[in-house]
Formats: sequence, structure tokens, C-alpha cells
Amino acid sequence: MSRAAALTFLGIVVAIALGLWWAKDPMAAAVAQKIPVEMEQKIGDAAFSSHAPANKLVTEEAILEDFKKLSDPLLEAVESERYTFEFHILEDPTLNAFALPGGKMAIHTGLILKAESAEEVLGVMAHEMAHVELQHSMRNLVEMVG
Repeated sequence: MSRAAALTFLGIVVAIALGLWWAKDPMAAAVAQKIPVEMEQKIGDAAFSSHAPANKLVTEEAILEDFKKLSDPLLEAVESERYTFEFHILEDPTLNAFALPGGKMAIHTGLILKAESAEEVLGVMAHEMAHVELQHSMRNLVEMVG
């Protein structure tokens, strides 16, 4: 193979690789949109079991009632045709929250306690809801699977 042919071949391979790399996000989004919400919920439930062991779930009624009073207006304000959002509180000192496929989300007690206002907590919750609505977790799974 001549040097010119080898460089042409290399250029074609690089162009194809770059094209596939640039197309991966739109392709993953298109595939994720085709996944039934029931399947997303099953995936989210399975992931929740491993990310949020039952012994870390906050179950105290008074805390859950206060959290419900805080979160209900946000949940009512966001109209999702696809998802039913479900928040949980995890006993964990870290400043974290996460969203899983299908609408399940969790917020750590460390984040709640460190927040300077209820609005800060609501902002994090809205952010996690956007992850669900935009299918970020599902898109990541599709990209990983290929």
C-alpha cells in the first residue's frame, strides 16, 4: 500500500470515528426515548435497592410529613406526561442527591441539614427532576451498553 493510500485510509477511519463519537449523544437519546417508562421504572427500582439500602431510608413520620409539605408544591407545579416523581430521604452525611430512571430520586440528610433555606433544597430537587425528565441516566446506560 502506498503512503498516499495509507494516509487516505487513516483519514477515513478517523472521520468515521469522529462521526460516531459526535453522534453518540443523539443516538443514545433516541434509543432512550423508545424505552417504555415501565422498563425505566424497573431499572430505577433495581438501582435504588443498591444505591439506597433500606437501613438508610428515613422513615420517621414527622420528618417525612415536613418533607412532603416542602416538596408537594414543586411536584404539583411540574407536569410530566411520562413520569411520576418519587422522592426519598437517605440518612447520609454527604451533600448529595441523585435521580434514577423512571422517576425515583433521593436526597441525603447531609444536604438537607447544610442547606441555608428550603429554596436551596427545592432547587436541588428540581435539578434532579430535570435529570429524570431529560432521561440522563437512561441515556448514560444506553451509551454504556452501546
